[in-house]
Amino acid sequence: MQCRSTGTCSPRPPRPRPSRCPPPAPTCGPRAGLLATAGVATGEAVHAAVAPPSNRRAYLNGLVTNLLRPKMVTFSIAFLPQFIDPESGRVRLQFAVLGTLLVVLEFLVDGTVGVLAARIGEWLRRRRTARRRLDVATGSLFIDLGLRLAARP
Repeated sequence: MQCRSTGTCSPRPPRPRPSRCPPPAPTCGPRAGLLATAGVATGEAVHAAVAPPSNRRAYLNGLVTNLLRPKMVTFSIAFLPQFIDPESGRVRLQFAVLGTLLVVLEFLVDGTVGVLAARIGEWLRRRRTARRRLDVATGSLFIDLGLRLAARP
């Protein structure tokens, strides 16, 4: 409360609310140009025949990516301990069961995504029109995002 010289107190005036958008950064122009250029390039993409990696190579790429990415470790360290009850005893066993459950569920989800992505990829390779429409839609989205970024105050 702010007290005036007369001795009466009034509530503080409300603080000005911060703007929802940050002030424009000097890199907005180049970012907008990059997005628009990526949009045009995507719309004009020429699809060359690229041999997919072998199963072993794909597995090793995924393994290295996940091991070098701290997101999963951080998630596990933050998420799993809340479900451990030290009073029940066998804390290591509880961690092992929860960790195994997490790995099995991740395998099921990621495996399903992988299988569906492979099927969609095969479908897109067979249908040039669908692939072209997807490229045009993606390119248009990039161009739109670039224009919105450039027009931001």
